[in-house]
Amino acid sequence: MESSEIKNVLESPSERVGNTGLDFYLRKDFTNAEEAFRQESIIDSIGSINNLVYMIRRGESKASNTIENSKLIRMLQKGVAQKYPFSIVNMALLFALNISCEGDWEIADELIANIPKLEIGSVCSWWQDVAEAGDIEGLLVTLFLLRHRKIESSPLGPRLELATRLSMKIKDFPCWMREYATSK
Repeated sequence: MESSEIKNVLESPSERVGNTGLDFYLRKDFTNAEEAFRQESIIDSIGSINNLVYMIRRGESKASNTIENSKLIRMLQKGVAQKYPFSIVNMALLFALNISCEGDWEIADELIANIPKLEIGSVCSWWQDVAEAGDIEGLLVTLFLLRHRKIESSPLGPRLELATRLSMKIKDFPCWMREYATSK
């Protein structure tokens, strides 16, 4: 038996679906990724629910225009309560970029502050890849992580450069984030 076959035998069916969903997503096959994440979310997998909300929030799902932000918040609540770092980041981005009413940037900032530092490696890796693909969300998450000293530096650039790039792309980028970027 080859190692990939052994891995598939050792994984539960739900883990295989979740991995398949991520494989589809990374290949930009959003239709099949969404379906795999939906199947997994039926059994209440925090990771798959998070991935489904991620796709909806970013407009990569058929449901993107039909699901209200309040439902997305409810979907992420369990993961946030359990301090699942990707749910926390997803919720923060939902507030900062999707809802973006007065006070929502502060909520996003508080959420990022609550990511357990021990869980930061996978968050950094994912969002750095997102940023390197040209997506501002990766830059924003990185700046938040720097702000809360979850990371000391970033290969994406110094915080002032990140803030400058973000302020050019995000209409209501908060002044206090720019002030943080210029502080010592």
